[in-house]
Amino acid sequence: MQHCVHKPLFTSGCRGRHVMRGILLFIAYCAGLATPVSAADRVALLIGNAEYNKPELALANPINDVDALSASLMRIGFDVIVSRDSTRREMLAALDRFSIESQGAEMAIVFYAGHGVQFASDNYLIGVELQELTTQAVTQSSVTLNEIRAAVDAARADLSIIILDACRNNPLVETGVAKEGLAQSRGTVGTLIAYSTDPGNVALDGAGTNSTFTEAMLDHLATPGIDVRIMFGRVRQAVVRETRGLQIPWVEESVLGEHYLVPGSRPSYVDDEVQAWQKAERAGSSDALSGYLDQYPEGLFSQIAQSRIEALNGTGPEPQDEVFAALDASPAVAASLELLGYASATRNAGDAAGTYLAQAFADWQATKRAGAGTVDRLVDEGAQMAVFLGTYTAGVLRKDLQAFLALEENLKLAEQDLSRAQTDFGNDPAAQPVLAEIATNVAAMRVQRDEVAARLDESRSYYHDLINTTEASFMDVISMDLVPRHGATRGGTEVPSRVLDDAQTFLRQLDIMSRAPSGSYAWLTDFLEED
Repeated sequence: MQHCVHKPLFTSGCRGRHVMRGILLFIAYCAGLATPVSAADRVALLIGNAEYNKPELALANPINDVDALSASLMRIGFDVIVSRDSTRREMLAALDRFSIESQGAEMAIVFYAGHGVQFASDNYLIGVELQELTTQAVTQSSVTLNEIRAAVDAARADLSIIILDACRNNPLVETGVAKEGLAQSRGTVGTLIAYSTDPGNVALDGAGTNSTFTEAMLDHLATPGIDVRIMFGRVRQAVVRETRGLQIPWVEESVLGEHYLVPGSRPSYVDDEVQAWQKAERAGSSDALSGYLDQYPEGLFSQIAQSRIEALNGTGPEPQDEVFAALDASPAVAASLELLGYASATRNAGDAAGTYLAQAFADWQATKRAGAGTVDRLVDEGAQMAVFLGTYTAGVLRKDLQAFLALEENLKLAEQDLSRAQTDFGNDPAAQPVLAEIATNVAAMRVQRDEVAARLDESRSYYHDLINTTEASFMDVISMDLVPRHGATRGGTEVPSRVLDDAQTFLRQLDIMSRAPSGSYAWLTDFLEED
């Protein structure tokens, strides 16, 4: 927000068009009404590198992958930019174009297929011009994941997705120049990063036309009515099954709300599946659970069913009965599933709580490694998301409060000047067009002030609910250790000072609310005192 230093523009003796034009320019400047560059609602950049200058690095499928993915994304409404067999310079040029065309988009995707390696906690996506198998040559011919994240962040899309099918084995690993696989990295708020396999492991280029990972993604990309996180969970299941566990796709995300590549309701068989699961669960036998898996091999409860069968047959850990008891017993479980986007706080009153949360829990569990989807892990992730959202929303509230106060003050002064102008020049026919323009701009300032006020109301309501939920469910695990590292420097280990301030504000206000009467808005008083 740019603040205007306001001085009275009228004295009782002022007359003339130069004064009126000065008023007009001043008010227009203070209004700050900028027209954003138009952008498509959905934009994707697809980079495929296959024909490397060094023959031993050549890959069979990246070009096929971007071509097939391009066709699929265009069918579901994406504007697609494709960069094939690109150098570092060409990849950076494509990223610049992507950032411009996806400004303020609903959804922005960057996909890379080709060779990628990790150095010093960053990932390098290698351009085709690579001449030597040395660290220096790789860094000079590659685009880093941090550079891709910067381009994605600059677009400021509602949802940003970075997909890396870049963990293929290559001579750089074999010669010891680079570590195997890619390094783990977190995106900024509203960003999901999907890897074709888990950190430090190698993905398969695929024996068919496409890589194993891209083939699975093509199968599930256009499924209607499933959130993108659930879609990637299904991709993971397909890849794990196809590779017999040799490749496990991985997702890191800091996504707010639900996002659908293809809108629509879940298929009608979900209710039937829930009933089938309940029946198998009540029976509790290996045969009953296997029957459920035969009917729904990729179902919502398939991983739970498989783990229980293994436990009953003595080939896996003991079944975690406490998981299912905790779904209803712990408020932190429901809060975590809601904050992570797997359940809704406004579900239908007719839904059985146990069934609804079990389904949501299974959706979340499907995104985890076998055995890692425990209730404790869920609550830890829920608490971390609560701090993440609290930190982010505290920053939004602070900026909106500052913007509102500045707009309110400027509007008040502008209205006073307009009133003076109408008094002094209202009977001058020559001044009428300029007075009308000034009145129009003052009205635009009023609209802008009201828009910020409405946004502030929404943020304030959301923040209030978030504080209450966090205070009721996570206070025993909340600490500064959960402060998000988004926007940090390489490796994600530093916390920017603005983020640290916002996190401290959120945690301080949590403490205030833990001691305040129910329904209190004591946190808002703290905000006003702070600003």
